[in-house]
Amino acid sequence: MMQTAGTEYLRRRNRARILAVLRNSGPVSHTELLEKSGLSSASVSKITGELETEGVIDKMEDSTSQGRGRPRVLFRQRAAAAYVVDVRIVLDKIVFSLVDYIGTLKDRIETRRIFETPDIEQFTKDMKAGLDRVLERSNLTRSDIKTVSITSKGVVDKHDPVLLWSPVFGHNRINFQAMLGPDWKASIQVTNETQFSAKAAFEFVRRTARGKADQRQATLSLGHGVGLGIAELDDSGTVQAFAPGFGHMVHEPDGPVCRCGSRGCIEAYAGFYGILRTAFEVPADTIPSKFVPFKEIEHVANLARRGDRRAQYAFNKAGEALGVGISRLITMYETMPILITGQGMSVFDLLEPELRFHISAGLNARIAALPEIKLIEDEVNLIHEGNKNTSLHHLDVMFADSTG
Repeated sequence: MMQTAGTEYLRRRNRARILAVLRNSGPVSHTELLEKSGLSSASVSKITGELETEGVIDKMEDSTSQGRGRPRVLFRQRAAAAYVVDVRIVLDKIVFSLVDYIGTLKDRIETRRIFETPDIEQFTKDMKAGLDRVLERSNLTRSDIKTVSITSKGVVDKHDPVLLWSPVFGHNRINFQAMLGPDWKASIQVTNETQFSAKAAFEFVRRTARGKADQRQATLSLGHGVGLGIAELDDSGTVQAFAPGFGHMVHEPDGPVCRCGSRGCIEAYAGFYGILRTAFEVPADTIPSKFVPFKEIEHVANLARRGDRRAQYAFNKAGEALGVGISRLITMYETMPILITGQGMSVFDLLEPELRFHISAGLNARIAALPEIKLIEDEVNLIHEGNKNTSLHHLDVMFADSTG
């Protein structure tokens, strides 16, 4: 019995190795699979044969081959083996992205929604209609979709696909398994979107780094709200990411009201609504607006750059809240690079002095120096890439564990 269990574990592990090589380096030849997987020629032949029979991978001729003889045969994922629908919930819209098993974006649909009131019944209809429209446009069936991966800002249950709180729906809990499970056999997942952007940013930095890359990195998202994700390499070399509730860490007890209903959160100072509230001396107990047009932030930023003291004070308070929060972060997790993304990147010059000052006040920064701070553009694409790559990894695990 122990021998059988051990043999099955070895089989799954070896299949996972082959799929990992194809994900990271494919299409590849039999020889390259040998080199990159560390498996024997017999094992590679057996596993690729199984995966091809199961419809998970297929073969192609290497069109770049030169010289005499037959072209090299390459192995690659079979695009139609499985599909993922990535769903991003934004304040005023839902974005549905269809991705095949290779990772190619096949379609993207946006559904506009009214955000002033959190109408859960209408949102449920919009979700179901959007997913059905993806199927209709792609000529796929529900059984072709193996994962529906949903992302949103907010607080997510660690074990179940449940959104516990979000700036879109407030404290209305949304159980996506209960919503979609009766009609969809796909795996339903929900994740804080900053977790995905942190994962994608980490992978991008590692691909483009000259020399040794850091083992851990934080990505700070600045916009209507404030989010932070941390990505790191685990012992197996896999990128893991998580999103602590950074924006809703208390900066000053009994401070201004945050969108979450608490007082004095970092976001209540550094989110767009917090900056505007400070700049225009709006009472601290005013319920924050769900949406702040970016042109209003640009207006306040222009005032600050022209020397308006109240506008400068608003950005100073935001930078202070962010800096103190990051100082606490590196006290808990040690110094790591900080990447700044989101719409708030464009006003980071106004936040940066106070942010750096308050980070430098912490013991860790004084011992290990200030963390490296960089700006990274296109947060929307980071979120999509992180969601896609995570979903495809889950499919690889599913196929590695499959009994055929």
